[in-house]
Amino acid sequence: VYGDKDADGFYQGESCGRLGYVPCNMVSEIQVEDEETRQQLLQQGFLSTAASMEKIGTRTHAQLPRRPVPPPKPRRSKKVESAALWEEA
Repeated sequence: VYGDKDADGFYQGESCGRLGYVPCNMVSEIQVEDEETRQQLLQQGFLSTAASMEKIGTRTHAQLPRRPVPPPKPRRSKKVESAALWEEA
C-alpha cells in the first residue's frame, strides 16, 4: 500500500504483481522514527516481531461511532400463532 488516500477513501496497493485499491479502513498508518526500521518495512512489506514497537508510532484514524444493534425480535412459535387464530374465530 502506498501513496495518499484518494477522495473516496482508497489507497493504491500492489500484491503478487497485481495493482489495485485498498479501502482506508483496512490500513493502519505508522510513523517510523529510525531509518533502519523504515528500510526493513519498505523491503519486506511488513515489520518482523523482532522490530521494537517503540520504534514505530501508530496513527489512528477517526472511527465512526457504532450504532447499537437492536436485539432480534422474538419469534412466536407456530403453536402460539395457531392458538391465537382459534381464539379469534
